[in-house]
Amino acid sequence: MATKSSSELRGIPISEYAARRERVLKELKGAVGVVFSGDGGPPQLGKWRPDAQFQYLTGIHDEYGAAVVFNPSAEDPQRQIQLFLKPIDSERDRWDGYRAPINSELKSNTGFNSIMRVGALPLVLTTAARKTKHLATLHAPAVYPAAVSADYAVFKQIAERVPGVKIEDRAELLPSMRSVKSVAEIKLMKKAVQATVGGYNEMFKMLRPGVNEADVDQALLRGYLANGGSGVAYNSIVGSGMNGTVLHYNANNCPVMDGDLMVIDSAAEYLTYASDVTRTLPVNGKFTKDQRELYEVV
Repeated sequence: MATKSSSELRGIPISEYAARRERVLKELKGAVGVVFSGDGGPPQLGKWRPDAQFQYLTGIHDEYGAAVVFNPSAEDPQRQIQLFLKPIDSERDRWDGYRAPINSELKSNTGFNSIMRVGALPLVLTTAARKTKHLATLHAPAVYPAAVSADYAVFKQIAERVPGVKIEDRAELLPSMRSVKSVAEIKLMKKAVQATVGGYNEMFKMLRPGVNEADVDQALLRGYLANGGSGVAYNSIVGSGMNGTVLHYNANNCPVMDGDLMVIDSAAEYLTYASDVTRTLPVNGKFTKDQRELYEVV
């Protein structure tokens, strides 16, 4: 039986990712672009996540240090869009997870016709810049004094070595594409919503005076996972009493008192697609007159 690709397992067909990349190549109008996944291995807490633009273009969620290059100057059409991956490191992979070699199966599972190691990236980008004299940044621009975006940092180094290179800001391209959701994406978003509903139903069963905010927080998470969610879409806010007035409260570790209002801003994620819900609830099940008036105003 054929093995499903990582993209298919994440709910979006490989063909959709390939179509996204082809659109970017076309929209760049002859310019060279690169999107990086980001560096660094798995953190001590939580999971490593790639740059959102990289994942949108590839469906790949576990390749740190990777890049997608859009190179319209490549004579071979199959090399106009290339995936670059870090070399296999058997010692590191033993800790962080085994990675596939570059072969026909990897190409089939990712939808890329051309895959290379990142050691070849400087030569490929510099050669492309010499041919086109036109580079386009796709990562979001940084605000001073933060470090510049990864692609602009690379392009500045290339411009120092290739006279006459133009660097254009096209950072709006990918966000504009991502703002219109496909049928497959909408299905994933609906699954995130369904998991969120399950989490809130689980929480409603146990919310009462005397519990701890942490108990409520954990009930939501259990409900998300039990209903197919991948986890929380963002750090949950579970604040009772005065804690509910802190806009980004996330200590979530105080007793819940009779008469308190509880503000909950929490929702589930499903395969990187998120929902977002905020609710204000009387923990004893009934608003006071003043609480009701304020609630209705909001």
